[in-house]
Amino acid sequence: MKDEARRGAGAAPAGRALASTEGGPRTLETYAVQSSESWLEDFGSGKLELGVAVVKIDPAFAETVSADASYHVFITPNGDAEALYVINKTATSCEVRESKGGTSSLSFDYRIVAKRRGYEAQRLTDVTERFNAESALARPTALHLTQLGGHLWEHLGHLELREPRVYCHEPDRAP
Repeated sequence: MKDEARRGAGAAPAGRALASTEGGPRTLETYAVQSSESWLEDFGSGKLELGVAVVKIDPAFAETVSADASYHVFITPNGDAEALYVINKTATSCEVRESKGGTSSLSFDYRIVAKRRGYEAQRLTDVTERFNAESALARPTALHLTQLGGHLWEHLGHLELREPRVYCHEPDRAP
């Protein structure tokens, strides 16, 4: 439970955010998927016509990811069809086709996953030294606490210091 100890030292779990339920009666904590590399994702829908579709990659998304067109595309057909596959991947688009020469016309959803531009070579970067140095600076010492008042340390010395809670709020909703 090394991660538990690290959280106690001030490291909050990454990717935590708050989401309000419809109408706002409750606020729930949500979590993000963690990855060993820096990936960005884009989602969308397309329409297969006679077994073929072209998915145009959002230009803003393309500017944030690696320009070498080495991305992954996950396809979910929204109807009965042969298997769908992806070919002709470029930095601006890719083609979705139906297997076995299929000629279906149906909608599909897609998820594009690409490496973040400028972080293509990073994988599980070891930040142990930086983490330990920052944690040591963030931890109050007995001297800091006693400087707050004569016998404050006597009253608070038995309490366990816990991680600070940092939350991100959806910009269009009040916290």
